[in-house]
Amino acid sequence: MVVITESSEVVADDKFNLRIWESICADQDIAHLPHKIETNELGQVVMMPPPGRYHGNFQAEFAAEFRLHVSTGKVLGEFALSTSKGVKGPDAGWCSEERWEEQGDAPIFLTAPEICVEVMSDSNTEAEIAQKKGLYFEKGADEVWIVSTSGTVSFFPRSDPSTPLTDSAICPPFPKQL
Repeated sequence: MVVITESSEVVADDKFNLRIWESICADQDIAHLPHKIETNELGQVVMMPPPGRYHGNFQAEFAAEFRLHVSTGKVLGEFALSTSKGVKGPDAGWCSEERWEEQGDAPIFLTAPEICVEVMSDSNTEAEIAQKKGLYFEKGADEVWIVSTSGTVSFFPRSDPSTPLTDSAICPPFPKQL
C-alpha cells in the first residue's frame, strides 16, 4: 500500500514492501543478477555492484567473531529489512531468538534485528550510511555497527545514534578492529 501524505511524500509500509519484495524474488531475470538488490520508497529496484573482496571478508569476520562471543541467537549475513524508505539490505547482523520468532514466516525482516551491520565500501557516502543507520534504528535496531574500509568497527546505540560507544553494549568483547 502506498500512502500519499498531505506533503505528497510517498510512504511505503511493510505490506507494500512485502508485496514488492515477493515480486522481485519471483522475477527470474532479477534473481540471476549478481548485484545486491534493495528498493526505494517507491518500490523501485536499486542495484549495487556485488561486494568487493574486503567487504565480503569483513562480513565473514563479523560472523566468526560474533559467534565466538555469543552462543545464542542468529548471526546473519546480508538480509532484507522493510523500512520507511523501501527494503534495505544490511550487510550482517545479529538477532535474538525471541525477535527471530516474532518475525513469523515473513520473507523479510519487519522489525530490525538487535544489531545491524554496514560494511563500508568506497562507493558509500556518509549521507547514505547515516540514512541507513537512522532507518535501522527506526525499525527497532538496538545498535548499528559500521565497519570502515580498513576494518575498524564503530558501535552506535539507538539512545544516541550520532555518538559511537567505546564497546558494544550487546557484545562488549567484540573487537574494534577486524
